[in-house]
Amino acid sequence: MGDINKEAVDSILKAVEIIIDKKLQDYPFLIKQQGRVMKKNNDSTYQVRLQASDFNLTNITPIEFNVGDAVTVLTTINSVADSTIIGRV
Repeated sequence: MGDINKEAVDSILKAVEIIIDKKLQDYPFLIKQQGRVMKKNNDSTYQVRLQASDFNLTNITPIEFNVGDAVTVLTTINSVADSTIIGRV
């Protein structure tokens, strides 16, 4: 992917992140937190470390992550296991 295309995709993803942040303020039962990719699983999920525990999470972005990448995760207050990767930190 060329530099211009990468910049365009990065700009679009940043705009989506800003929109998500604003919408999350309306839903106090959802929180955003940071995690770290520990492993890429064979079923299109990632093993992500959150709060000193590992969880297999789905990724709703077009981004492929590598082991060690810091990711942004959307979590419900009641179930960290039901979290979803929503972007890169």
